[in-house]
Amino acid sequence: MDATVYEDSLSKNTGLDEVLEIRKYEKGSTFYASRILSKFDLTSISNSIVDGTITSPTFYLNMYVTDALEIPLEYSLYGYMVSESWEMGVGKFSYSPALTDGVSWKYKDTSSGSEWLTGSWENGTTGSTNGGGQWYTGSAVSQSFSYQKADLKMNVTSVVNNWLIGSFDNNGFILKRSEADEESSSSLGSI
Repeated sequence: MDATVYEDSLSKNTGLDEVLEIRKYEKGSTFYASRILSKFDLTSISNSIVDGTITSPTFYLNMYVTDALEIPLEYSLYGYMVSESWEMGVGKFSYSPALTDGVSWKYKDTSSGSEWLTGSWENGTTGSTNGGGQWYTGSAVSQSFSYQKADLKMNVTSVVNNWLIGSFDNNGFILKRSEADEESSSSLGSI
């Protein structure tokens, strides 16, 4: 399950969109970010490890670029373990009016009114002061790009192993730009 959440569309759900998007864009004179939430069922992998079919696995989060517009020459993307559960929903970016069931920038589940925390986070977690998810601060994985608009192949072995051994609940990944990039007054394009 996955969705893109958009800072300028606090309750819009995009759970059924085929394309996920990380953007930093200007609307009017204000800059906004988007983030990707993605969760995978690990049951079959866990069973294969237990029965010995898989030994010492390495896990990668692979995402393929369909389009990259006005991106910097050098940039990095970060993935974190989401610290709260969320609902995918059945909206699409292009729906007008927007569907507001499921996850959005403000809500973990819009239909239930369950909002992301925007302060007073549990020890070891953080989020944005205006929404957009909550994640474990020590769980960062990343990939850097230099003079390329390449597909994402992020090594997430440490994160998946934490889920498989039960150290953390599997609430999926949040993919985003750095805090400095998200807070800057620069348009950083769309991937």
